[in-house]
Amino acid sequence: MSVTRNWREPVDAPAHALQRHEIAMRYLARNENFQAEYAAALGDVESGITTADDVTTWLIASWGLSYPVDPNAPHDMSRIHVQPALSPVTLELTDTPASPSPHDSITPANLGLPHHCLQCGDIQHLILANAAGDIRVTLSCGNDGPLGLQLPLDRDLHVRLAATERLRRHISGLACGPPPLLLTHLKQQRLLVMLRAWDGRASGASARELAAVLIDARVASYGAALWSDSRQRRQIGRWLSDARKLIYGGYLSLLRGE
Repeated sequence: MSVTRNWREPVDAPAHALQRHEIAMRYLARNENFQAEYAAALGDVESGITTADDVTTWLIASWGLSYPVDPNAPHDMSRIHVQPALSPVTLELTDTPASPSPHDSITPANLGLPHHCLQCGDIQHLILANAAGDIRVTLSCGNDGPLGLQLPLDRDLHVRLAATERLRRHISGLACGPPPLLLTHLKQQRLLVMLRAWDGRASGASARELAAVLIDARVASYGAALWSDSRQRRQIGRWLSDARKLIYGGYLSLLRGE
């Protein structure tokens, strides 16, 4: 499966608003250094040199996030794991003394069957499937007993509390509502069209071709002087510049809502 697509084709509207890690992963996937390391990791897993979990953990430590290194389903955008320290919507659960009311406690069992589980040493990174948007938790425990939730008192506490409420409702079988930090529709569309511009440039398209497809078809008939001074030319330049920044490190800023 390719990480890119035909840039001339309009991007289908996603069934749900993309979470920030989903956008960030799309940008990281265009980084040729990440591509090379991911391809090498796939080869190591296929040859039995290492395990998918171990090499995925290594990629996450190096890049901040990654999809699993799975030869059977490479570049799986539905299974993206992020370093918890970089993602305020990822909740950290660990062993805790028994709750006075067992019915109110969180246990590994009542989290439900995860969509994906990544084993990183003694810690499990779980993706809990939810129709309104997946829920991400890390699980550090030695048994099936009650779990406690760790909430750092930092600038992202309000985001963590919103994610906590979604987890509570998920466990209770209630509608969770959308995840916190969702991008606005306009911001999401801008980030996606920037990716199309990047893919077009990478395929050899000129700035004028990009503008004609992505902004205004009339650009193709502009004379040299009109094109040189056009707002469409400047817009393509901004998109490509901003896309480059996100691909080469800036993608991490998306995770915190910056």
